[in-house]
Amino acid sequence: MDNIEAMKRLASKKVGVTFLPQMAVMSEIKTGELVEIPFCEQHQFTRETFLVYKRRKHTNAAISSFVNVIQEYVKHHLLDTVQ
Repeated sequence: MDNIEAMKRLASKKVGVTFLPQMAVMSEIKTGELVEIPFCEQHQFTRETFLVYKRRKHTNAAISSFVNVIQEYVKHHLLDTVQ
């Protein structure tokens, strides 16, 4: 069982609450198994995320291009919000 499934199961057994991506719990919310607790727009949560891949002597062009696109996006769109 992965972590998201474990957290959903614990929440559905009333062991606690959890923060999960909306798409991971849509079906449980629709069936009423879990209940969404909405937050005000003023409460913005951030999550540290990493882009990882296996280091190889020769990385294919698709992986190199994808990494470059992500790095450029972060440089131009996200770094200003963190500082």
